[in-house]
Amino acid sequence: MLFVPLNKLKKSPRNARKTPHSEAHIEALSASIAAKGMLQNLVAILRARGRLAGSINYAATNDEARIGSAVEYAAIHQLGGAIKQPDRLAKIYRKREADGKIGRRFVRKSEADVVTDVTIPGRVITIPARPYLGLSAADETAILEDAVDWLSP
Repeated sequence: MLFVPLNKLKKSPRNARKTPHSEAHIEALSASIAAKGMLQNLVAILRARGRLAGSINYAATNDEARIGSAVEYAAIHQLGGAIKQPDRLAKIYRKREADGKIGRRFVRKSEADVVTDVTIPGRVITIPARPYLGLSAADETAILEDAVDWLSP
């Protein structure tokens, strides 16, 4: 589970929930959450620059509708998965101390007089699904019902 500070959440102009609620209604919801806990997870699109949310596009034909994003990390956000990083070669730059010993601190390449080739081990990064397209099971049901209504004589 990911905890996000409230000041990192931004109101989206695409939010479908635009119905204003009375103070009494909000207090009743708050009391319900305090008593029963969250019955449904809150979902928020986390965005620093809005690139993913702004990249959503669609294509529709008589036979199908496709929705998605061309952003390279869109699929891993929507579906989750594992990213495998292989071993990689790198150089570390250090400087000799006044006594001739190799120092323990890294320095800029321009300041180094000792260069060591190293292998950085590979790793697997597991990313949980963080859907941004927003199709819930209820949305899918509503879409299918609309399609049936449209196609029914």
